[in-house]
Amino acid sequence: MGRADHCCSRHVCACPQLDLSYTELRAEGAKALAPAIRDSASLTDLNLFGNNMGEEGGAAIAESLKYNTSLVRLKSSFLGRTGCEVMAEALQVMMRHHRSS
Repeated sequence: MGRADHCCSRHVCACPQLDLSYTELRAEGAKALAPAIRDSASLTDLNLFGNNMGEEGGAAIAESLKYNTSLVRLKSSFLGRTGCEVMAEALQVMMRHHRSS
């Protein structure tokens, strides 16, 4: 994961900003990163743009966002159809989190 190593350890992202744009993250990398995103209480800005995460990777990232209550900015692309569907669900959940806090 390279650039994420200093921010994400033991499956938790401790940095407020994480830019993994154009790092060839792919599906496996996205699935490995998803638990850290899910459990982070400090990540507010996540850039995954330019990574071809595909259906599985996009869905894993999107699913993790349903449980993350700190993220306010996300840049992403190439999620695939399933990833986009799960992302739409995740965004609805995130909006409810932000409205209730």
